[in-house]
Amino acid sequence: MDKPEQSIECQTQHFFSPSTKQWKEASDGSEDKKEIERELLSSLQMHNLVVLAGSGTSIFAGGPTMKDLWDLCLGEKTKLKLPEKLEYCRDNSKGNIERFLSLCEASIECETDQEKKSEIEDFIKSCRDVIRFLCSNFLLTDEKTENKLEPHCLFLHKLTRRRARDPRLKVFTTNYDLCFEDAAATIGLPIIDGFSFSFPNTFDPRYFDYDIVKRSRLSDEQGDYLEGVFHLYKLHGSVNWYRESDGRIKKNGWENKDDVDYCMIYPAKGKFRQSYAQPYIETISRFMAVLREPNTCLLVVGFGFNDDHLSEPILSAVKNNPHMKIVIVDVKAQGNYCQSEQGSNNLFQRELYRRVSNGMKNIILVNSSFHQFIKCIPDLKALSKGEEIEQFIRDVIRSRSEQ
Repeated sequence: MDKPEQSIECQTQHFFSPSTKQWKEASDGSEDKKEIERELLSSLQMHNLVVLAGSGTSIFAGGPTMKDLWDLCLGEKTKLKLPEKLEYCRDNSKGNIERFLSLCEASIECETDQEKKSEIEDFIKSCRDVIRFLCSNFLLTDEKTENKLEPHCLFLHKLTRRRARDPRLKVFTTNYDLCFEDAAATIGLPIIDGFSFSFPNTFDPRYFDYDIVKRSRLSDEQGDYLEGVFHLYKLHGSVNWYRESDGRIKKNGWENKDDVDYCMIYPAKGKFRQSYAQPYIETISRFMAVLREPNTCLLVVGFGFNDDHLSEPILSAVKNNPHMKIVIVDVKAQGNYCQSEQGSNNLFQRELYRRVSNGMKNIILVNSSFHQFIKCIPDLKALSKGEEIEQFIRDVIRSRSEQ
């Protein structure tokens, strides 16, 4: 679970201009806003459109922040009894639940007393139950889910309006919750997520290679690609995934089971090691593969580059794939991507800023919240033949000027 931003709104939207090496305000009707809209239109209409969504996108629907997880596991709101052995871990975690659970896992390896070891394991399990509960139940309150998920619905509606001959939109997310699934169901968008279409839904990577077509009533041989279909890859698992005793991975239908082995990579430094097991290895390998494809746009939103096993492939693609564009949407971008001493300590953010400030034009930095950014997403509906030719000429001219 990537660390979300604590603040989810900003007063105005800004974007970084490589030509002037300054942040520009994208106010309504301004030339600067038209400039970023043109950049976004050119980027989001590339042949491969890939989204990496972090926990910052779920906050708008009421999803928990890292502070919420800490408060209910270890803070004043907790009902859990902390073992004496773990007080050191809590005091040295500085309010970071991921660091705390990492220290707890290290304590298990060092503990020789079996009784104390079991006590630590039970506490870790209780923390994981709290995390899963928070990520599962925020969509089940009295408020209508459709209202909570309106930004997700609009986000998917805009980005799935692609030309039929282009590859499907691919949404990769570190979130465990069901925001994208529920939003897609609300507006009637079919999802290909690696699970079978029949119940019980069973995971099989081959389903990622399938597609959905609409058969014509007038012809038995011809079919058209169904509009709105997109691929969903949950990199850290999901609250509705579980593993059967025979190793098969299923979704839904866990409610009547007593001892459920949930498929989730919980916050801890060990997530890198856990990602080498199914189903995570399949989703992450596909993420790495798509970053190597030419003519690809990666839209990063609500992700703080705190997961090294995802940040490293992105930075590698920036270095080695000259035909990829990356759009980074961060509510604190102006603070995280700057030369100031108060800027981010994150090595990946500092390296990306260094490159864009040196004139690299395939990186677009946008200071905006998820909710606000959706309003800037252009209409990606199919262009007419004339518009396609005009767009192609612009892309060629832009490509030559960047060489």
